[in-house]
Amino acid sequence: MEKIIENLRKFYAKERFHLFGVIYDNRTLKLNNEFKDYIESEFNLQIPENAFIGFDYHLDWLYASVLTI
Repeated sequence: MEKIIENLRKFYAKERFHLFGVIYDNRTLKLNNEFKDYIESEFNLQIPENAFIGFDYHLDWLYASVLTI
């Protein structure tokens, strides 16, 4: 799974990503600790420290990320 995430990070270079990073002063789009704690407690999950926010992936990006592992 780590290799897939690494591949997805490489594809994640759209303007939207950079705009949100600047707006929220969070250029890596790392999860906010307060939000992370809330999700963990509500859903009884353990979210890894290296979790990141990803959105708006094209299907071919997802396919390529899985195919290249």
